[in-house]
Amino acid sequence: MLLGFSVLAMSMPVVAQQRAAVDYVVTSTTSGKGVLVIENNTESVCRFTIYSITGQVVRVLVVKPGNERVELQKGFYIVKSEYGSQKVVVR
Repeated sequence: MLLGFSVLAMSMPVVAQQRAAVDYVVTSTTSGKGVLVIENNTESVCRFTIYSITGQVVRVLVVKPGNERVELQKGFYIVKSEYGSQKVVVR
């Protein structure tokens, strides 16, 4: 099983140098919103649910292999997929 998440420049170890199944990259903007980039490195479609820190569903995405960009307000989020969950800070 692949460990599948990276946030910013910090990444979790991946078995045998394989590429992570899913990466999260957060880039900041000056408009008060940030961009969460979800990179799906699998060969199949993955469903992602983004929750606010209070547990409310913010977005539900179905991501094809490749990248998906999501604009979010600054704050703390939890992103869940079939590969697990990850806390994300949008600055």
